[in-house]
Amino acid sequence: MDVHGILRSMRFRSFITVTVVLLAGVLSVGCGVGEKIVPDMIDQRFASFYSDYLISSGVTSEDEPIVLLRPDSDAFVRMLGRHSLTPYEFNCRMIRYRQQPERWKEVLLLVRKNLQKEKP
Repeated sequence: MDVHGILRSMRFRSFITVTVVLLAGVLSVGCGVGEKIVPDMIDQRFASFYSDYLISSGVTSEDEPIVLLRPDSDAFVRMLGRHSLTPYEFNCRMIRYRQQPERWKEVLLLVRKNLQKEKP
């Protein structure tokens, strides 16, 4: 094999090595999908708000009629404020939860815990 052939062979091996390393890096990022998502502080406040919203709407009661608050109502905004959330944060979280169903699932688990605490 001549010098040019050896260099081409070394470049090809280097190319293959770099490609494999980059591909392994990309694939390893995808392996984190199965990791449990830990709700952050805003998730926890959102869960607290949503629990409060469900209770006040009558969704958790068999005796009371369901009265849902509109997101643009003053009562809804006040309820958000009680949980240190703004309408903007509420909207951002709703988008995030649609994009990250596993995170939404974790928030709903917090909501369920909150509702169980409220039961007599």
